[in-house]
Amino acid sequence: MIRNRLAQWLRAPVLKGCMALLCGIVAVALPTMVRAAVNGTVTGCEFTPYLPFVLLSAIMLRWWQASLVSLAAVAIMGGLFVGPLDEFHGESCFLSAAGMFLGASAIIVATAALVRRVVADFQRPGENTNGIVFSLEKGQ
Repeated sequence: MIRNRLAQWLRAPVLKGCMALLCGIVAVALPTMVRAAVNGTVTGCEFTPYLPFVLLSAIMLRWWQASLVSLAAVAIMGGLFVGPLDEFHGESCFLSAAGMFLGASAIIVATAALVRRVVADFQRPGENTNGIVFSLEKGQ
């Protein structure tokens, strides 16, 4: 039962249009608000709040849209919490942290796309069935 629900969720169509844009905006805005709330406590180049939202974006959006969420997170993080790169003195960790975050995001997005494709391939009837698909109706 859990397996069927997971497969159904992974087969569900990805969000498109305005819903995809809204999902992307929320996926960047929520972790930015969390990061801003702990700005006095957490200093430096923390991208950790963005990672779960990258995963949700990879599941709910197309791969390129989830990648845009990752790039937007780096831009927002750099613009709000680090400052302009031309005045880049104290935050030397930003470039390495951004690189690690983008690498982790790429792995998350690629894994979600691969799992979605594998599930879709398992759900298609085999090529050697000649169009005949057997099914169980009412347990028979």
